[in-house]
Amino acid sequence: MNISGFFNKKISKNMVTGKSNVFKYLLISYIVVFLVPILINIATYIRVIDVTKQETAEKNLIISEQLKTSAEQMLVRVENVKALINANDTLLKTNFTSEDINSYERIELLKTISKLNSYKLEENDFIEDIYLYRSDCNLSMGTNGLYTAERLYKTLFNNTDLGYSNFSSMLRKNERIYKPYREVSVDGILNNSIMCILPIENEFSDTGWNTLILTISQNRFAREIKTAKEYPGTEIFIINKNDEFIVVSGINNELLTEKNIFNKELNGENYMITFLNSDISDWKYVMIIPASSYLNIANSLRNILILGCLIALLTGLFIIYKFTMRNYGEIKKIVNLFGEPKDIKNELEFINKHIIESISTNEKLSKIISQAKDDKKDSYLRSLLRGDKLNSSLTKNEDIKSYFKYENYIVAAISVDKYENIFFEESDRNNNEKYYDAYFIISNTLQELLGAELIRIDGIITAIINFGDNISVENICDTLKHATEFYKEKFNLTVTVSLGTVKSDLKAVNISYKEAQDALQYKFIYGTGNVIDYKLIEGLSGTVVYSLEKEQLIINYAKIGDFEEINNIIDEIFDTNFKNKVLPVQIAKCFIFDILSTLLRILPKIDGENGETYLIDDSNIIDEIINSNTITEMKESILNVFKKICEHNSSVSANGAGNLSRQIEQYIKVNYKDQDINVSMIADYFGLSGAYISKLFKNSTGISILDYIHKERISAAKEMLKQGKIVAHVATELGYNNSNAFIRVFKRYEKITPGQYCNHFGKGE
Repeated sequence: MNISGFFNKKISKNMVTGKSNVFKYLLISYIVVFLVPILINIATYIRVIDVTKQETAEKNLIISEQLKTSAEQMLVRVENVKALINANDTLLKTNFTSEDINSYERIELLKTISKLNSYKLEENDFIEDIYLYRSDCNLSMGTNGLYTAERLYKTLFNNTDLGYSNFSSMLRKNERIYKPYREVSVDGILNNSIMCILPIENEFSDTGWNTLILTISQNRFAREIKTAKEYPGTEIFIINKNDEFIVVSGINNELLTEKNIFNKELNGENYMITFLNSDISDWKYVMIIPASSYLNIANSLRNILILGCLIALLTGLFIIYKFTMRNYGEIKKIVNLFGEPKDIKNELEFINKHIIESISTNEKLSKIISQAKDDKKDSYLRSLLRGDKLNSSLTKNEDIKSYFKYENYIVAAISVDKYENIFFEESDRNNNEKYYDAYFIISNTLQELLGAELIRIDGIITAIINFGDNISVENICDTLKHATEFYKEKFNLTVTVSLGTVKSDLKAVNISYKEAQDALQYKFIYGTGNVIDYKLIEGLSGTVVYSLEKEQLIINYAKIGDFEEINNIIDEIFDTNFKNKVLPVQIAKCFIFDILSTLLRILPKIDGENGETYLIDDSNIIDEIINSNTITEMKESILNVFKKICEHNSSVSANGAGNLSRQIEQYIKVNYKDQDINVSMIADYFGLSGAYISKLFKNSTGISILDYIHKERISAAKEMLKQGKIVAHVATELGYNNSNAFIRVFKRYEKITPGQYCNHFGKGE
């Protein structure tokens, strides 16, 4: 049904273009859906072929392992014969060097032949002949006698396809060789045999016999190999490194260089080939299977699937046609409900058009009805909050009573302070649209959390919270705090909420509303993004602490451009007035005006194009500070203005600092003998503050004013002491109260006392 639905969507899209009718698309969709199981059957058949090949390959590998194990056991038995001969020192020490032997040697030869024949036990009946060969004498000794290599060849291999030169060459190689050959018997029958040439290594016996020659009946060797043929037509081969078939023939060894199991096409037919390498010899064990033998089951399944698909296709087409006709008939009935259709190219398009028109009409009606209900409800709530026409007829109105079901009421005033970047993004929408989004978010969350009735009134969002005795005001405050944090975190909205007091009478809701409005003004002090309870600010009183001393300090530091000290003083004043107490809003605003008054008194004037003007437009200063939302924002605005003033005064002071410093130096040079000279006296003379000239002088000269006075006095004192004047007279003349004070100062700067100085620079010099 999901697939059918998908195609119906596609059909509907195409129907809009009017290319065909519904019947055609229904028929096509049913056919497409019906083809799915047929495609699944085809995929199943392909998978069956793959699985069959995989299982056959695994079975072939197992059978090849069996073939290898069985053949390796035969080779091990051959190696065992070699080991027995290699271990028989008596046999290996038989020292025949030619065919001509005496009677005693002939007896020894018969014993040797008997011993070699004993190795051809019943379990080794596939071994026909055993010979020992020594290359130094070109002599062989074995189960049939003593022969030269030429006579041995004529005796055993003369009627074979093995040439003497090849035979002789293999004897000289001194390496393990398994050589298949064919022999023609007396009656003309071909017999396949294997010649095994095995080097003899015996480091414990000094023997001339260095090669073991065995002849093996290929037929008996093959009968000893135990393996199974799982599929008809399976062929098994054993091949040596020279591409010679040890057991049977019929495959090219070049094919066996790819991998253990693979498929090849041979003589127009596909085969599966499996081969393994021997662990003992240079043999390869090969098994080939015609693909037709193991695909018979899959082919049978294919025929069944094809037959089933044909039957299903014919049956399905008939059923599809019937279902299409029936469903199309239902669609025609729906079309007829909208009147007699004329020249309809697409029935679904016709139905969709009329349904959309009907839905649109119903939505408009519902919207009008809903809007009328909302307007009526808003009108009731506004009247209730403002106390307009607050009489028994309104509070007993059944419509407004239906909005509230508990006896307790509390009003929350909600100010949306920051919403310009709602949803953490800057968009091109106007502020009205953004505010509407904020109202929608707040309205939905508070209705969900507190069951509140929300309305926009007097420029703020107001919520009437109706609750039972099981909920406390503290619970409501906590919920509102979590809500404001949620708005900030999830929507980038800064919202301040204020609460009135709880009322148990619907007639008193307007009182709670006024209390909430009053409390909302205190966001000026508490800051935005908080929940302010009317109980916290009810009956507040207090005074502002802003002394004339603090004001004078601010003025003095502003003149010298020391913004850091002004910042510290402003912080101290604001902490004193607002950190641990809450002032009434009106008193807090008066305090701000006091600060503004101080600021305007020190506002510097500069030369402008139109004459002298203030550094900063005073009207702009007032607007910026007064329009701040909170006391913290006002503080920041005030500090920004002070900073600009200090920067200006610092630059002016820097330009005139050198000249003023020279004037101060000159004043000190003239008046340093005055007993009353100090920083205050100098500041009064120049009409500046002591802090200002102290800082300016030190920045310009690198030393303080007091140090400069002392250095001038000490310089004059040294001249007077050199002239022989006594210390007390020098101290009095230079403005010191007594000689002790003079001595302390002199020693601090010169590191010696005046008396020591006199001794050093006196008459002795």
